[in-house]
Amino acid sequence: MKKIGTLNGGRYSLIRLAVCGFFALGLIVAAHATTIKIYSTSVALPTGWNACSFYASGKPALYKNLKDSTGAATGVSLFLMSPARSYEGSGIAVYSGDAADFESARAKNSSVVYCVDPALDDSAQSSCIRARMMGLDPAKRYEFRFLGSYKSTVAADVDLSTRYSVFGATDGWAELNVNQNADQVARVFDIAPLSDGSVEFTVAAAASNQDTRRRGFLCALMIVEMEDTDIYVDPC
Repeated sequence: MKKIGTLNGGRYSLIRLAVCGFFALGLIVAAHATTIKIYSTSVALPTGWNACSFYASGKPALYKNLKDSTGAATGVSLFLMSPARSYEGSGIAVYSGDAADFESARAKNSSVVYCVDPALDDSAQSSCIRARMMGLDPAKRYEFRFLGSYKSTVAADVDLSTRYSVFGATDGWAELNVNQNADQVARVFDIAPLSDGSVEFTVAAAASNQDTRRRGFLCALMIVEMEDTDIYVDPC
């Protein structure tokens, strides 16, 4: 089961239910809500997907005017400030379950990017992938869904937990063990952009990560505009 992190700051327009364990409870997102889908690749993807390489030849990159899930331009841009250390094939045959929404893009390119803890690799540029979304609506709330999946050179019982952190007017984080993952996503709810419409997110190895290089992994993410009817369960 994916681990959903804490949310900090700001007011919530959602129904809040204080229940120990904090799991998503019947999350409802209206079909008309704006969704931006990003897959870390440079190859052409199906309509509704944005190809934004988080490796980008190891250099910062700007992806302008991303499209929503219908293929319409949104005016939202992605600025990759700190790129991934490298990339390789993830090895997962097919995405299912909560990850099924990412399958149409995976079928075109199943690579995964990763960052490396610089304390263990002096050539690494940073301790995490860092990116900024620009052009979001400051008056709205967003859910960030992150997908990481790796099945190549690590034994199945090795913990490859990756932390996905999101920073705006409200903050949140989620962790996911990406080792052999084919059906789980990490979800961060109720993120409000700053007044300039920006939100930053990072990808890094979680504290429990057992990888010898302490890599953090990312394949894709979705940014979903939340509705007032969305429900989540708050930690006790």
